[in-house]
Amino acid sequence: MRDNSFKYGFEKEKEFIDFLQKKGYKVRKALEGDDMYNHIDGYILIGNSEFSFDFKTIKKKNRHGCKLDDDKVWVEIQNVKGNPGWLKGKAKYIVFEKEIEYLFVSRESLLRFVEKKVDFNEKCDIKLPYKLYQRKGREDLITIISLKDFYDYSKDYFSIKKQ
Repeated sequence: MRDNSFKYGFEKEKEFIDFLQKKGYKVRKALEGDDMYNHIDGYILIGNSEFSFDFKTIKKKNRHGCKLDDDKVWVEIQNVKGNPGWLKGKAKYIVFEKEIEYLFVSRESLLRFVEKKVDFNEKCDIKLPYKLYQRKGREDLITIISLKDFYDYSKDYFSIKKQ
């Protein structure tokens, strides 16, 4: 499963970069070290400023279904090795793929939102929004958030329509 999801994510990331370039944006892929250690997939030039981003594909409502969830997203606080997850990386923006757009969310605003909404003192063994979840045999810490809740919390985001 890991190989398939990794391959799928890589293909979707390439599709996203190709889309941006066709729209006229200057985009460059991050070096492997930036990707692995800083959670940066690439850089985009907007106006006269270049911004780093970490791309996240849209997820299904459940693993075996086919309906996509445009609102709920998984947030990685700590990765499977126990190191800081992408929420604590160095990307300026986290880009969430949605059905009709790509949503650029300030990583720092998202971090503040998660710190405010999630109880970090309690881990849960089931997948619930705003609860820390750790997969068995792994050192990751992840949670589910609602983008609609984030929109109410912050205006530190923008989107680019897919069409």
